[in-house]
Amino acid sequence: KKVLLLIVLIIDIFNETIHPAESFARFVSLPWVGVRGITITSLTQSVSTSEATSVKLINLPKHQHYKTDTLMTDIENSIMTSDYSGLTLIFESRMAVLSPKDANIVITRTFRLLSKPGYWALSKHILDLLFVKDFPLDTVTQSAAMTLCIRHKRFKEAVDIYEAMQHQEMPLDAVAFTCAVRALCLSQRPFEAVLLLLDRAHASLGPEALSVAHTAMITYKFANHHPPAVLMACSQRIFDWLGEKAIPPTAQTLDILLAVACIKGSPEDWRAVLALRTSLRLPATLFTFNSQLHRLALRGDTAAAGQLLADMARMHTTPDATSFNTLLKLFVNTNDSASVLRTLRTMRARGLPFSDFTKSLVMRFLAAERVDADWLRQLDRVANATNMPDSGFTFANAITASRSARTALQLLQEACRLRVADEAVFVAAASVCADQGQPVVAGRVLDNMLRRQLPANGHFLSVALKAASRGNSSLWGQLAHLHRHYPWLLAGNCDRTVRALLTAHQPEAALNTHLAFFPADSCKPQTLNMFFNELQTAFTRCSTPFNGTEGDKEGDSVDSVGDRDGDSVDYSVEDSVDSDGNSGDSVGDSVHSVVDSVDSVEDSVLGEERRLAGVGEALVSLYVGRGLLRTAHLDVVLRMLGRCGSLSAVRGLLGLMEDSGTQPGTFTVAELVRCARRHHSGELAERAVRWGLRKGA
Repeated sequence: KKVLLLIVLIIDIFNETIHPAESFARFVSLPWVGVRGITITSLTQSVSTSEATSVKLINLPKHQHYKTDTLMTDIENSIMTSDYSGLTLIFESRMAVLSPKDANIVITRTFRLLSKPGYWALSKHILDLLFVKDFPLDTVTQSAAMTLCIRHKRFKEAVDIYEAMQHQEMPLDAVAFTCAVRALCLSQRPFEAVLLLLDRAHASLGPEALSVAHTAMITYKFANHHPPAVLMACSQRIFDWLGEKAIPPTAQTLDILLAVACIKGSPEDWRAVLALRTSLRLPATLFTFNSQLHRLALRGDTAAAGQLLADMARMHTTPDATSFNTLLKLFVNTNDSASVLRTLRTMRARGLPFSDFTKSLVMRFLAAERVDADWLRQLDRVANATNMPDSGFTFANAITASRSARTALQLLQEACRLRVADEAVFVAAASVCADQGQPVVAGRVLDNMLRRQLPANGHFLSVALKAASRGNSSLWGQLAHLHRHYPWLLAGNCDRTVRALLTAHQPEAALNTHLAFFPADSCKPQTLNMFFNELQTAFTRCSTPFNGTEGDKEGDSVDSVGDRDGDSVDYSVEDSVDSDGNSGDSVGDSVHSVVDSVDSVEDSVLGEERRLAGVGEALVSLYVGRGLLRTAHLDVVLRMLGRCGSLSAVRGLLGLMEDSGTQPGTFTVAELVRCARRHHSGELAERAVRWGLRKGA
């Protein structure tokens, strides 16, 4: 049996058809601890030492580690290729061979892979699959799921996961409570829900709930869904909650409260927190000074920053890289090039790392073009001596701060050369180009990003719509890409898209985009008003030179000119004919050519009118019976259809309104009668009047 087992194992290894651990699993039916009482170690005693050692390493943990690694490789490939079916197959079938513990490890690692921007659709697909299949997820995995939702700014989904854990009466640890409170603080839930969660955390964790309270307080520093004063009050209320629960605050607690006060609070809040720290006899930390430096940098108060640095030296507190980066931000805001260079040299002398934030500040300073050549040479020597890192984050910030299309494109080209140009860099460059009046260039930058197969996000859509509203014509291809690969980005954005195209005076493109990428009744009433107003304006613009009133005015003016200058006109024509007998023919030809050109212009105008009327008719057909159309909208479309001679279209629209139970207004019936009179259709007039009488219009 020993010999047969080793032969099978060696054959499998040489053929590379199966992993050694799977070979044991397939051909040994007994448990892994041994074969009929013979352990794996004793089974290999007759072979050489090296062979025995290799066999000893093949145990259950390594087998499972190999299987999970293979599974993770397949999952990663499916994520990179957005293979929904492959992921579904993995999570429905291949996960079943793993133990619950290993399966939860694989799922947690999958959530980490999906935390990058642009993967929310896949994340939502997997989350739905796991929760629908009622997969046994442990606390760690569900905490990772909440973190995944928070990374994608899906705070409602994260709160739903927490509430599901509460419904299942699952025991929560500090990490789970921390993820849940972060989602609650960033969502639109009332503040009482945060306090209720803190009470539950205190009941479960006791004094360790302090870390959960810290997370809630610091989260309000980054929240924007309420005014700053409200967020500061929420953070202060959590601090008071600690006193109610008899949890003593630490120096970190006061540091967090000070950080929130420096960003969201007033100068009185800032001073009150410092006074509270003094009354509690808690020592000032480096974080304390850095928070104050940050507020001074935002205010541009160089003198107060110098005094604060002197206080740090007096208390023997050594500034770190964060301190110097904050000072650098202060000097960049105040346009102090000498202090910027001095700060960089100090950081180099102290051996402090130059982070992405450091280089972002320096590039922002350079992009503003406020420095001379000598300063640039000195900075170049400092940068080369410190090996300042290049990253997509650095270039994205520098491009955003440049406010110059030329500089943005140069930085984008440099980022591409260094192979650090991610989606944030392309979107930042496109945004700057659109803001600087170059929407076509912005559209090309976005198209280049899609050709590189970089993931799109909400910022991509915002910039694409901004460029389209200013004249870019490549929006259709970009929306088609989003509809194909990132459909969740378009959800709920019909209003924004239609408004962008209407701002660019493209009602037909707005309708086609609506029909292709968005469901019916996706527009709000305000957007529909804008749509019909734009149609009416465009229709009036193209038909003004040929409507009856303007034509009569032009005819009167021509007649009056002929009466005043008739003799001079006759003399000039006669003289020209006498001088050249062929001139009459040429004049006649020119008259005919003018008439032909007028006819062609009239035909083109009529075609434009019919096209706009068709857009209006399609829009009414899309929204009729949904309670969003007003009678003024119907009047506009009926007026357009009547003027361009579309009697059959008017009849069809009237039938559509009758079938959908639309309540007409007096002007709607009047427009129908006016159209009937224009086309000598007594039948349409009678039908319209009877419909109006039935509806009380």
